[in-house]
Amino acid sequence: MIGSAGLHRRVGPSGLEIGYWVDRDHLRQGVATATARALTDLAFTVDGIDSVQISHDATNLASAGVPFQLGYDRLPNHPSIAQPGTAGSGVEGVWLVRRDQWSNCPARRG
Repeated sequence: MIGSAGLHRRVGPSGLEIGYWVDRDHLRQGVATATARALTDLAFTVDGIDSVQISHDATNLASAGVPFQLGYDRLPNHPSIAQPGTAGSGVEGVWLVRRDQWSNCPARRG
């Protein structure tokens, strides 16, 4: 297995969140970026969806590179919703792209 990814309804009625992970043997090969690009396209085919969000542990710079490369806007960090005792810094980096922004984004085409 290379990894897993999906769209989640955790960010309100007009938004979707992309979640993903990549197996360590497949890191730094563009898997997460290509997957997030495809899922962003898919998210905007859903009626009523105006934005897509990607969140990651704020200390995970590799994960931050995915939404950055895709032209998402960086939002302020906020406390993590992860369960206590899980790995991570306890702070999430948050990125958002809106439908109108994505439709004109050069990164959309890869």
